[in-house]
Amino acid sequence: MIFDQTRSFCQISIAFVAIIFLSACAAKRDAAPQIQPLEIKPVYNGLQPNTREPRPDGSLESHLFFDPAPFGHPDDRSVNVVVVTPAKSVHGYELDTKSGALYWSRYHCKHKDIWGKYGDTLSTPPFSITIVPRMLDALGDPQEAFVFGDAKYWQERTSTSLAHRVRVVGGVVRQVCRDYPCATRERWLTNMQLIAVNPSDPKFSNVQDLNQLKELVDWNESIAWMQNGFGATLAGTRPEPVYRITGEVDAAKALAYFLKKNRQINFEEQKSIVKSCNILYEDLWQGAQRVRSAIEKKQKEVSEGKDGTKALIVEYSDLERLNLNREQRQIDLTNRKLDLKKEKEEYDFAKLFATFHKNYGKRYKTCSRFVRPASLVQNPERFWFFSHIDLFMGL
Repeated sequence: MIFDQTRSFCQISIAFVAIIFLSACAAKRDAAPQIQPLEIKPVYNGLQPNTREPRPDGSLESHLFFDPAPFGHPDDRSVNVVVVTPAKSVHGYELDTKSGALYWSRYHCKHKDIWGKYGDTLSTPPFSITIVPRMLDALGDPQEAFVFGDAKYWQERTSTSLAHRVRVVGGVVRQVCRDYPCATRERWLTNMQLIAVNPSDPKFSNVQDLNQLKELVDWNESIAWMQNGFGATLAGTRPEPVYRITGEVDAAKALAYFLKKNRQINFEEQKSIVKSCNILYEDLWQGAQRVRSAIEKKQKEVSEGKDGTKALIVEYSDLERLNLNREQRQIDLTNRKLDLKKEKEEYDFAKLFATFHKNYGKRYKTCSRFVRPASLVQNPERFWFFSHIDLFMGL
């Protein structure tokens, strides 16, 4: 066999050029506009000097819900989001709207579709779970957006001071059951979840609508995860569904619903919320302090050998009986009973808390979601007091 060196050299040269050409084309195809993330400036936590917990260098943490602006460019259907749980993450995180920090919530273990419609096993989320800052959805929770794209394209995702701009391509109508059992349609609360793509990921850089997205992802798996990945209820004899998807809408309708039904909390409203909630917190704290002082006073009287029951008996000396007429004695007796009732209420925290809960319970629950009542560093006693109050409010 004769080896044609010239021909072989030409073939190698052509192949080499082809590889370079294909590599250049691939690089061009893989290139996507790298949208720079938005740096979040810490402002909201600075509104609460009595509860702020600065870093060792004195700077403040950014509040991931209140500090970023919600919109990038509404004209091109984009919104700013904060990444809570990246795609394919085995760990699930949530956003604490009180401190503005992320916290670990759950481990994404393998599970089956509780609705029995998706045959394969589900585990990690096929999309990133994000929230749109300053926006509350129709149910009063931070607005979520499910963003498709490889997690590696979130620049510095672990940073606590970055928000990202994504493109909305549609939405899903997702219902939640909060009051089990949900046998009737009225029990299911309806909400809109935004579906978006990360334009920095070359795979999704040109995706504009749900139809284009479905060509690139396993949409059935995505829908199944939206209905299963956030948990089920064990309130009955067996696990029951909590979430279900009942429809899809295009990007224009999703954004229209988003703007019409949602509530945006601007900076002025943030300041108003902080001010009013701090007044509410202070009222309960001072009431609790008065109760403690009254209890301590009572205990001191008992420890000194005074009979506390004698303070409940109203008696007059013979001289007083001679000098006071019957009508005056009755007035004095009534006033004394009122004073004793007031003193008794001062050391009865149960009555204080019951009155507070009746008059301000709903306001307190709202405040406890967005405003910190105390700092563990600055005032541990107050911090643990309100931690216990939160537990009672939950009950």
